Amino acid sequence: MDRGLSFSVRLATHKDVPVIASLYIKALKELSNLLPEGFGRGLKEPTDFEEEMEYFTYILDDPDVILFVAEERAKIIGFIMGIISREPDDLLSPPYLRLQYLYVDEAFRGLGVAKALIKKLENWVLENGINIVELRVWNTNTPARTLYQSLGYKPLEFRMVKILRAESPGNTSPKE
Repeated sequence: MDRGLSFSVRLATHKDVPVIASLYIKALKELSNLLPEGFGRGLKEPTDFEEEMEYFTYILDDPDVILFVAEERAKIIGFIMGIISREPDDLLSPPYLRLQYLYVDEAFRGLGVAKALIKKLENWVLENGINIVELRVWNTNTPARTLYQSLGYKPLEFRMVKILRAESPGNTSPKE
């Protein structure tokens, strides 16, 4: 069976929160392997499942947050979350949507799940009178950068840093 054709994308509900929290924790573990040297110390610390459950439970009730899940045979295999920004920044006029999180379980990558989640989010954005989707992706996350570029996303600015001092107990490096 071609699993790439058997999944669906729908709005997340509160009953999905435990699975979303679990997938989010898996995402953090994977991201910790992509950390640029000297950064993201917080991603290497243990993640509390109950805290993540509380966060996603809370966030689902926020009218400026949209959260979709992809499922195959009633099993959630990925999710995408966007947050409407109503404040201007130097380059974007509000409202625009920041794609905050996108994660697809490793077993289901390369089957079009991430693209379907992004397309669902983009359609929701347009239906709600918003014309811009913004996202941040680490320079070291080549698969994600390739995916976003294949869908028409373009670099807008480059975030650059320089560590001036090695970490010490009282000095923490910048976090992503």
